[in-house]
Formats: sequence, structure tokens, C-alpha cells
Amino acid sequence: MWQSLMDEEYKVDGEPSIKLIIEIGGKSGTLRLSSIYGSFNYLADTELIANEVTKFYCPHCRENLATSDACNTCGAPMVSFVA
Repeated sequence: MWQSLMDEEYKVDGEPSIKLIIEIGGKSGTLRLSSIYGSFNYLADTELIANEVTKFYCPHCRENLATSDACNTCGAPMVSFVA
């Protein structure tokens, strides 16, 4: 059974955020993305490091959300939010 990534408690752009667990630069934390299409706003409790690949995990089961696809620009693993 899947669970929603939406977080009603933490709002970004005035709307519920998309909650993810991240791992970057040897540290882990929580990232909350704006659910508004086209918005790049977010809240994070750990520093996001430029040019560093970030791993994204489900906040419920901790499964890695990376797909087998890579970014055409930088080669980093792509993440899918489609169930």
C-alpha cells in the first residue's frame, strides 16, 4: 500500500509540501518541496550543496526514489513521484 508524500503540517508557497528524506554530502535530513507546478521553493533542515548529487527517499518506508533514468544535463539519477 502506498502512502502520500504530501505534508499538510509544513506548507511551502501556502500549500501542503512534498516531504522527502534526503542524503547529501554524508548528511541526511528532510526536504519539503513546493507542490505548486513550476515553483522551485523548498524548506530543508540540512544544507543543499551545489553540484552534489542528492539521494531522495520515501519518508514512510525509506525506499530510494531514484529511477534508472539519468539527467540529460548532468547525468545524475532522476527521481519519480509517480506510483
